[in-house]
Formats: sequence, C-alpha cells, structure tokens
Amino acid sequence: MKPETVRSCPVCTEKSYDSLYEINFPIPEIFPLGSRQEIKCCRKCGMVYSDSGDTQADYDLYYNRLSKYSAPGTESVHAKTRFQNTFRLLGPYLKKDFNICDLGCGGGGLLTYFRSSGFEELTGIEAAELSPEVYKDKFSYLRSSLFEADRAARKRFEVLTCIGVVEHLLDVETGIQVMRNLLNTEGILYLEVPDAEKYQDNVIAPFQDFNLEHINHFSSIALRNVLTRHGFETLSLSHIYQPESPLYQMPVIAIIARKQSKTADRALTKEFDLAPAIINYIKKSQLLMDRYDQYIEDELKDISKLIIWGSGQLAVKLSQLPAIKRRTILAFIDRNPSISDIAGVKVLLPDDFPAEDSPILIGSTLHAGSIAADISKRSLPNKVLDLTKVSNLQKP
Repeated sequence: MKPETVRSCPVCTEKSYDSLYEINFPIPEIFPLGSRQEIKCCRKCGMVYSDSGDTQADYDLYYNRLSKYSAPGTESVHAKTRFQNTFRLLGPYLKKDFNICDLGCGGGGLLTYFRSSGFEELTGIEAAELSPEVYKDKFSYLRSSLFEADRAARKRFEVLTCIGVVEHLLDVETGIQVMRNLLNTEGILYLEVPDAEKYQDNVIAPFQDFNLEHINHFSSIALRNVLTRHGFETLSLSHIYQPESPLYQMPVIAIIARKQSKTADRALTKEFDLAPAIINYIKKSQLLMDRYDQYIEDELKDISKLIIWGSGQLAVKLSQLPAIKRRTILAFIDRNPSISDIAGVKVLLPDDFPAEDSPILIGSTLHAGSIAADISKRSLPNKVLDLTKVSNLQKP
C-alpha cells in the first residue's frame, strides 16, 4: 500500500483545493500507478489537476515500460499535419543556424520535419530508448529523463520545443526549471498542451482527457502563470486544433515564450473559468456514458458474453459500465497492444481472435472507422456494436 500523499498545485504549489470528480481505472497488475484519480481545483490560482497519490518514480517506471515509438516517416497523415501546424507557428522565431532541441521527442517526427525544412542543428531528448533507424542522419539523440536533461545535455539551445509533455508531469515545478536551464540567455521555449477549457466543446470520447497520463489540465491563463513564475515572457499564445483522427481534432494551447535573464515574483492571474468548464465536461461525458450503457444493454439483451475491440482509454472505461459488468468480457482485441491484460482479461492481436460468435463492441469512437474496417476485412460473422451511432446524442 502506497503512503497517502497530497499533490501540490502544479502552477502555484498551493495544497488547498476543491474536489471536482473521482475516477477509477481497471488497470493491469504490472502498472506501477494507482487506479484512482481525484480531479482537483486549486483554491488559490484556479488550476485543475489530477492527484492519484503516485510519485514521480512511479510515473518514470510507467513510461519506461510502456513507451513505444515508430520511425519517422511512418506517422499517420494526422501527425504530419500536426508537425506542419507547429512549424507554422514557430517558424517566424527561427533562424536556419539555430540549435534546436525537442524535449520528449518521441519518435522524432517533428525534428525530421525540421530537417526536411532545412534545419541541421537538431537534438532530440527522450527517456525511452530509440533505435538508430529512428534518428540516424536526422538528428542527434540523447537518452535522458526530462528531469535530468539539463545535466545530460551539457550544452544550451536557442530553441526548445516540448509538445504533449507538460500535461504528463507530476513535478511541473522542476520540469519548467529544467527547460529554463536548457536554454541560452533569451532562448525561445515552445510548448503545446491540451486546452482544458475546450474539453467540453466536442465530447465524442467521454472522459478521454481524464486518464492515467494527462494529470495537468491547463487553460491559457494557467499556462501563462506557470511560465511567468519561472521567468518566461510570453511572446505568442494560440488556440489551435491538432488532428488526432478522422473524427476528432484536439484543442491545444500553443505558447511561445522567451527566457528572461532573471526570475522575479510576479502576481499570478486567478483563473475563474476553468473549473466550470471542467464541470460541464464531466456532465457531458457522464451523459454520453449513460447513453452508451443503455445502447449496449438494448443491443445485447439476453446475451451474456462480448468481445471489446480496442484497449485504449475509452475501452477501459467502458469495461466498468453496468451493462458490461453484468456480462463476461471474453477478450480485448488490439492491433498494437501496449499491455497484456485489462483487469485480468487478456488483450489479443486480431490474428488471435477467439473462435466465438459473441458480439463485438468497438471500444473506441475516435478510431471506430479503422476498427470497423479491420472487422470487415476479416469477414467476421459477429454482431458489431458501434458507439458512434449514439455519440451525436451528447450535443447540448
């Protein structure tokens, strides 16, 4: 049993909070993270964040076990569009001879895009081990955790990009300080994080943004606040939509900030709108989950077994619906499984599909089309339940 800890606000470090929601995840035993998260709102600055009682060491172990990256050039068309959008925003601040670092570079797709655009001084820092085919002749690769990156790099950069990372950090305070240390005097920092105020705008995957990994729910005010505290001057802030699938574009805050020579105590701007937006998102998500539950119950009726195709965030949450808990899940199916089981139920590859005629529930709305295509290609006779048939009912 882990000791009970209370997480401080990742923006202002305050410990007093209001509780907005609690969520439990059925997780494999190999996960070093706890199954319960509490969504909190800081009473001092208004930031919304998740608290699970886990430590940074728990998160480091989790990401080391589960991080998988493909080689640049194999990303989806949506990923390539995201790189273009990022480059469009950052481009006016770049010079071809700048030394650029991508902190948390993943598979190196962004750096490869920079290389194709004529930039040569490129470094990727990533905690997961990358194979040479990922980075060779594209960028310099340094394996390091984010929290040790400034010591491991042994040099400073004109530009530091950090995309889809800060929402994952338990220790935002240290993380932003590391970013400061990695930059030259007046270096440029580019951050992208999900836009938590806009979670509520298009809820096609309920509670998608409450998960084991996304534990900081930033608004533009909250993101400015944390950078201001650490001595960054905001140069540009944009609200954009980054494509994730044919059905969904993720609302994102993209901020460009310049490192100041000194940090100074500055008054933070209180965030009043984020908590109401999150509460509305919770209500919309729960409404849609209730409709999913009724749809599954109506479609299955006297059927006692089912197979769930997908093992992502939504599939895990669906497994806890009353209509599914009253039945037996025979297996989860996934083309690219990162885990072997969910709450004791095996995750299988499509080629290992069980010889069963039980109904298949498509356990994703974001990727329902590709899953339906996989099922059709295999000419499976099983009845298929598609949640996108009821997703449009969530509109206010």
